[in-house]
Amino acid sequence: MKINLSKEGKYLLSFLAFSFLVYLIISFIGVEGFKYSLISDRVKSEIVFPLDLNSASYSELIQIPGIGPSYAQRIIEYRYNSGGFGSIEELKNVKGIAGKRFIKIKPYFKL
Repeated sequence: MKINLSKEGKYLLSFLAFSFLVYLIISFIGVEGFKYSLISDRVKSEIVFPLDLNSASYSELIQIPGIGPSYAQRIIEYRYNSGGFGSIEELKNVKGIAGKRFIKIKPYFKL
């Protein structure tokens, strides 16, 4: 079966196919993941470690290996609720940060 399309029809079909492909890619990655991937390399190059645990921003925290969005949010919430960190060891009081994770992220912080 052969369908004859005009030149404009072919362009329209190509555009629709391309748009659908972009939609699938963004749906798979997620819009937030897409935004993050566009800026993550630029942000990484501007961060100087170790970070001050009592002033590190969300975007700085998520650059640390082992700290994703959830852990960054927990750290910020703990810092806010407790009035700040008195020591790096106090990170162990943040839900999910203990043992191997604490050992892995400890060098990235200072007070």
